[in-house]
Amino acid sequence: MLKNNDLLLLGIVGVIGWSFYSKARAAGTLIFMPAGVSQISFDGGSPLIVFNLIVQNTSSSGFVLESLAGNVYCDSTYIGNVSSFNPIQVPGNSQVTIPVNGRLMLVGIVNQITQAFLHKNVTKKIQLRGFANAGFIRAPVNVEFSIGL
Repeated sequence: MLKNNDLLLLGIVGVIGWSFYSKARAAGTLIFMPAGVSQISFDGGSPLIVFNLIVQNTSSSGFVLESLAGNVYCDSTYIGNVSSFNPIQVPGNSQVTIPVNGRLMLVGIVNQITQAFLHKNVTKKIQLRGFANAGFIRAPVNVEFSIGL
């Protein structure tokens, strides 16, 4: 037979579990989309780019987006890595813009330019695949867009 203290403990564990489940489910609904380039520079021959991502939160739960990291692909060819390690508050039912730093591989970019000329295809599919730490919950980031004519 359960005692009052056992029931209280079981209730507290249940509430904490439900809260974590709700946050994890809400973090999985975050939407990421590109918002433009704000800076381009070079570091030892490697292109550095700072661009903005819009993060849309369609849940009622607010988050602190602690970090974001991922890889960038152009037509399935790896061309670089992106990251943001500055905490950003993402309120519920809103959107925010976050700056993301990217380090691109010059070899990958040159390869894609060469392929565009050889195949006369100047439209390229860019993909960002990674993860974000939203409220200490790992949320997938998948952004895909096309550039070119």
